[in-house]
Amino acid sequence: MSDRQRPSGQEAEGARPRSPLLDCAYLDTCLQHGIPEARLLQMVDLFELRFAEEGRHLREALEAADFGRVRASAHRLKGSSGSIGLATLRSRAAAIETAAKGGDPTACRSALTGFQEVGAASIQAFRDHLRAHAPQ
Repeated sequence: MSDRQRPSGQEAEGARPRSPLLDCAYLDTCLQHGIPEARLLQMVDLFELRFAEEGRHLREALEAADFGRVRASAHRLKGSSGSIGLATLRSRAAAIETAAKGGDPTACRSALTGFQEVGAASIQAFRDHLRAHAPQ
């Protein structure tokens, strides 16, 4: 995902609400350009597994004060979440990566607060968006 597409938060009258957690324009472009809903769902299922694994790595690395590992895990999550349009999670992972680059355990812990919950909500919002906006 690039910074060129961001959800506007504005909806046409009568349109289904769009999640602020997602880059909805990006997801809609994927759907419109022929990426089947089933393939996108496979991608989010794989991401969900990766997210759980990387979340464990983040916490373990932070406990060990291994900021290189924290940064690497956050960087991987930033890229993978961005590649499927999980905009808020991408931003949160970027904040963790930045805090780890600075070697600041307090900033890392702060950035990790609520991270798992945002991830779970983002994954669910992705699935909900596909159900509501995929071509029938």
